[in-house]
Amino acid sequence: MKLSELIRIQETLRKKIEPVYSGNNVQFVAGCDVAYTHENSIACVVVMKMSEMSIVETSFHKEKTRFPYIPGFLAFREANAIARAIAKIKTTVDVFILDGHGIAHPRRMGLATHAGILVDRPTIGCAKSLLAGTYRMPGKEKGDFSTVIIDNEVVGICLRTKKGAKPVFVSPGNHMDIENSIKIVLQCTANYKTPEPLRLAHIFANRKKNMEA
Repeated sequence: MKLSELIRIQETLRKKIEPVYSGNNVQFVAGCDVAYTHENSIACVVVMKMSEMSIVETSFHKEKTRFPYIPGFLAFREANAIARAIAKIKTTVDVFILDGHGIAHPRRMGLATHAGILVDRPTIGCAKSLLAGTYRMPGKEKGDFSTVIIDNEVVGICLRTKKGAKPVFVSPGNHMDIENSIKIVLQCTANYKTPEPLRLAHIFANRKKNMEA
């Protein structure tokens, strides 16, 4: 499929974004990540109880990798596998955090937004590096942040989740807003800079990958 067609798909899906989080207290939050073998994508979802940051449930989905890594089009590589792993979860999850961007994307259609539309659930993107836009480095204390701006629009934040650690880039996916994205990511972050559900999803996905090797 040509990139022009993929862009057209993104522009069409963009119209479906719901930019507001309508939930109340978050009880269950899940992290989603994907690891790769030579041929396959292995998506992992780790569900945690927010009040205790304890694992409630995990799920995996393996499928053949059919799309290369192209910046700006990560969703076409990972979203389907993540959506299928989410479909196996029995817990009613309030928010999903994905290793990628939400609306902090040239067409506002990062992985978290695309996957959030597929599963019609609240999602947040939490990435280690900037994909697009401009920002200023935030302060060094946990909770310090600066805005990420694309085309004069605030699309996310550069957030310090741990004192002295490199910041992460957080943006709403679907059924989500910036204020709640900040709040939820900080509540999920303790000893590491990555939100705990996402950190564990990364570990478990790679552990499953090694078992497949």
